[in-house]
Amino acid sequence: MHDETGESEEETQYVDVKKDYTDMIDSKLAEMKKRLPSYILNELGDSMKAMQLSEKECDAILNKTVAEFEQRRESIKDLNERTASIESNIAKLAELFQRTLSQPKPDTRPMAEAAVPKLHATQAENTGLSEIRPKPEAAISKESEQKQKTEPRLVKINEDVKSVIVMLKWIEFLMEKVGRENLIHTLEFYVDIGWIGDEIFSQIITYAKGMNIPQQNSDCIFTSELTAKDHIQSLLFIERLRGNEIDRQMISMLEREVASIKKGSEEIYGI
Repeated sequence: MHDETGESEEETQYVDVKKDYTDMIDSKLAEMKKRLPSYILNELGDSMKAMQLSEKECDAILNKTVAEFEQRRESIKDLNERTASIESNIAKLAELFQRTLSQPKPDTRPMAEAAVPKLHATQAENTGLSEIRPKPEAAISKESEQKQKTEPRLVKINEDVKSVIVMLKWIEFLMEKVGRENLIHTLEFYVDIGWIGDEIFSQIITYAKGMNIPQQNSDCIFTSELTAKDHIQSLLFIERLRGNEIDRQMISMLEREVASIKKGSEEIYGI
């Protein structure tokens, strides 16, 4: 009888200690409700109640969790701000693209050839030298100089399965947005601003010829204009094809690239 009474008292003491420990955990979690979301508090509560920790150890775990959560929240906030900035720059770039389409193309003939007066041409015909023309290498247009200075962002697409799948997904995305007819104009724009090279242009067109992207409904009308978010998506496809992972550093680089393209386009077209 004495042994049974002793065991009963020990069980009672264990239950009391367990209850005190659980109450302490619940109290500390309640203090963190304004600093941590409920799903994190629930996971912490289950984990901490399954262990026998001192109050100091509990405080250390909670403080570390709060610090990590606040750091990640600031990182997400910074990422969202950078994404919004890129979206704004892409919107300006798209507007610039539409404005350049409405302008006459600049005279890309060599300067020496463009400057020959009509009188000289008549004299050349009279002397039988009408076939002689200044060499194109004598002068390079400003637009050609700009293209030579910067290598396109994407110049090669690997032939591995992953790269081909990403490229097909990108083609599908563009064709769903602008249709087959406007795909060429969109890709020409990407060539002009240095996002893709001529070989990539030809490669994508070749693949696109064998793809059929049906309209989701009969009322769907393709547009020749991409939104800022659409151009951002294209940039992300391009970076994946280059083998880069998308992170905060990559978004910062894309932001600088967009700003550089906008400035260069303004100089070329005088806008």
